[in-house]
Amino acid sequence: MKSAAIILLAVGTAWVAAVLAQAQTNPKPIEAPSQTAKADLSNEANLAILNKELEVTKEFTQHLLATVYFCLATVIVVLFAMVGFGWFQNIRAYERDKEALRQSLSIALSGMVGEAARDLDKKATDRFLAFDNKMADALENVFQQLQNLHLTVETSIFSKTHAEKTPRTDLMVFLAHVEKAIGKVSADTLNEALSAMIEHLESSEHIYSRTQWLALAERLPPESAGHAARLREILRTKQS
Repeated sequence: MKSAAIILLAVGTAWVAAVLAQAQTNPKPIEAPSQTAKADLSNEANLAILNKELEVTKEFTQHLLATVYFCLATVIVVLFAMVGFGWFQNIRAYERDKEALRQSLSIALSGMVGEAARDLDKKATDRFLAFDNKMADALENVFQQLQNLHLTVETSIFSKTHAEKTPRTDLMVFLAHVEKAIGKVSADTLNEALSAMIEHLESSEHIYSRTQWLALAERLPPESAGHAARLREILRTKQS
């Protein structure tokens, strides 16, 4: 038992000695794995830092690109909005100008048509009035000629048939014809009839119906002023 223990102690001592001897003889190989591990750990740390920096740079670049894209999109949207708004405003201005031009042309055309219609109506009215005046003058002339003819015939009948002894009734009938003819016959025809009547009164001894003869003298026109004066003189000198 003692020998076995001694043997085991010797073996253990020899092993420890061998290990110590190996450690003393080869110190560097034992330290090399530690330095390598440190270098690896440093490289890994640097790589991790570089990766983090790369990720931060990548995120910053992505944020920067997103901001740029957003600004570009905003500018494009604003540009299209401005272009669309300008186009809309131009369309509205064009429609307003077109409507204003249409109304202006409509008003101008209406004015021209109205002016032309008024001018045409005025010309037609003037022509009609001129024609009406001519027809009225012609009819008045014809009517006056008929009145002249009628009074001339009555004067001729009175002068030739009743020159000597005209009954009072015939004289008064002739007086009525003369009164009706005043203002309707020519001055010459009226003066001719008045001359025949005044000659008969001058030759008569008595004058009847002085009031009616005075009224006739007052109604005579200025063209027959001489006959009116003669008639008043006869009425003043002759007895009823």
